[in-house]
Amino acid sequence: MFNELWFVMMFWVTPALILLVILFNVLVSARSKTLQEAQQLGGIIILPAVGFVISQTAGLFLLTVWICFLIGLLLFGIVALLLFLTAKYNNRNVLFESQIR
Repeated sequence: MFNELWFVMMFWVTPALILLVILFNVLVSARSKTLQEAQQLGGIIILPAVGFVISQTAGLFLLTVWICFLIGLLLFGIVALLLFLTAKYNNRNVLFESQIR
């Protein structure tokens, strides 16, 4: 029932993907002018993830444990970059003032 690929996907790739989506949405929400704009731009990152899951489920991709581990490593690298960019470009005072207007 549970194999190595399942454990790698659940405990390595999924947390990396969740952090990536959260940080991307925070960065997009801070830069967008309206709620609709932030929602549409945030949806961009979901589409490739949904396509990846559907392709894996349908059998189009036959991923090994090592490939999934490398995908998770790549995702965590992107998360680190987004965390750096979010911390660098988000200013609390600017965000607060943009909500008042």
